[in-house]
Amino acid sequence: VLITATVLDDKTREPISGAAIALFDDQGNKVVSKTTNEEGIAEFIVECDKDTELEVIKEGFESKKVPVKGVNEEENNVQISLDP
Repeated sequence: VLITATVLDDKTREPISGAAIALFDDQGNKVVSKTTNEEGIAEFIVECDKDTELEVIKEGFESKKVPVKGVNEEENNVQISLDP
């Protein structure tokens, strides 16, 4: 499953580039960490039907952890809004 995470500013709805997104497995282990691109997007490949969690960190914003329910589809789009 391709998880496409889009990170937005909660106030302006603008994409946030350069945010660190860490992917955790269902056991709470950090699997991989990526940085959002200019459109505020980072992509992860995970096994289908596996629950995961994304943690987003960006200086000047509150960090946020978001649970991602495991799906059996090709793509799973996740939108994450950060508070400044």
